[in-house]
Amino acid sequence: MDAWARGEAERGRWIEALAAHPVLIQRPIITADDGTAVVGRSPESVRSVLP
Repeated sequence: MDAWARGEAERGRWIEALAAHPVLIQRPIITADDGTAVVGRSPESVRSVLP
């Protein structure tokens, strides 16, 4: 997937791949008030954006 093009013409290919393999989608994404964002898969990453 690293070699896949990221242009508008390939959007459908990406959507199909992500729908077929949702583990590829990093989630949840947590955004703090200051704009910092992390993927909240671990307690440590969640704590890093909490006040």
